[in-house]
Amino acid sequence: MKWIRWTLVVCAATVHCTPGVGEGPATVNVGNPAPSTSDGLDSLDCPGSAASDRHLLTGNDKALQLYRRGTKALDGGDEIEGRQLMLKVVEEHASSPLVPHAHLVLGERFFVEAKKDVSKASLAAEFFRKVLTSPPPENRAFYYAALRLAEMGALGGDLENANDGFTHLLEGTKRHADLPCMAVMFAGAKTALAEAYARTAQPAKAYSFYEHRTHDEAATLAWMVELVNAYVRAHRSRDAETVAAAVLERSPSAEVCASLQDAIDEHALTVPASSKCP
Repeated sequence: MKWIRWTLVVCAATVHCTPGVGEGPATVNVGNPAPSTSDGLDSLDCPGSAASDRHLLTGNDKALQLYRRGTKALDGGDEIEGRQLMLKVVEEHASSPLVPHAHLVLGERFFVEAKKDVSKASLAAEFFRKVLTSPPPENRAFYYAALRLAEMGALGGDLENANDGFTHLLEGTKRHADLPCMAVMFAGAKTALAEAYARTAQPAKAYSFYEHRTHDEAATLAWMVELVNAYVRAHRSRDAETVAAAVLERSPSAEVCASLQDAIDEHALTVPASSKCP
């Protein structure tokens, strides 16, 4: 916990921050990542979003007082004071339902900074993972943090983070499909997973990668179309063509074929004539 406190203070006071003492800045070619889905959720009544969790700011217990002071400090631009107060919520009130939200707030600060300094992606992911230690639906921040974790994976080229965030949301669509914004958050995690895979993996193994997660041929092919677009955004057209051809070889549905053909035409991709949509 001392290391975390030191990291929070130093990173809030400096422009550049590395993941740990003695580590150099991470250098990752992130291409042109897709826009963050969860950025648009803050104004909606989505679990974990700012709009959804205004109800937390009622009452008068000590944890809430610290949480209020922390958000006020952060909103006022005092990063050091705000982060220290959020950490106090975690350290001094471990059983409070505000703890996951305090971790989420800390993760969000590094999430924003990681967009300019990718070395902070691991710090953001660390706090988002802490949110995930308390189960949903009581922990309203759970699935929002899962989406952020997936997005951190896309930003930092970390397939493990992207996959873990995606897996939590995939499970959420089965167990808590009625939660607000679940479909939107799942779609965002699916895009983030494609972004991360496009930066770290091999296109020839894409079908196996997705099929292992969906266990469904139609879903696998549909999600591979998302990967085609992710490869294009990463400036890897040949890899996009490899994945596109793999989809076409498996006789996709008319809907998937039309979506894929749109991507092929829009980005002027080349696929074997024998593999084109009918």
